[in-house]
Amino acid sequence: MPQSREGFKAPFPSNYYESSFKALSWTDVIDHVRYRFYWESYVRDPIAFIKELGYAAKMADEYGIKVIYDNHQFHTSS
Repeated sequence: MPQSREGFKAPFPSNYYESSFKALSWTDVIDHVRYRFYWESYVRDPIAFIKELGYAAKMADEYGIKVIYDNHQFHTSS
């Protein structure tokens, strides 16, 4: 979710995580992803942040993809 920009509510298609992790699971080369997130998203909307993070983790588990969670600092994304 965009942190400090208004009006930019849905940057990804609704099936982004599922289709991405599904495609990655078909390869013999990629078995993990770096999931970069910004703390600003949590500050702005903690419920939506946790919901999206949980959904991404669930989809990664479903397709056997390991996730490296990469937390970035305030205002690096804005």
